[in-house]
Amino acid sequence: MKRLKIPGLGIIQSPRMGLLPSVTAGELVEILPQHTCQPLPVSLVHAHGRNVPRHVRVVMSWIGEILKQQLD
Repeated sequence: MKRLKIPGLGIIQSPRMGLLPSVTAGELVEILPQHTCQPLPVSLVHAHGRNVPRHVRVVMSWIGEILKQQLD
């Protein structure tokens, strides 16, 4: 999707986290910053039912910390 945004093909509304490097590099320009959308929830899903193995919990916790840092 990023490759469609950069050539100047229009306006998009996309999560800031994925676009920040392009904005910082000057490839994209933020317009209408006063009209941002509400944050969307992020879910981590696993296929282990109620008995989640320890290594899966550790990875989920790690991912949660990374996302929390990026989204704060």
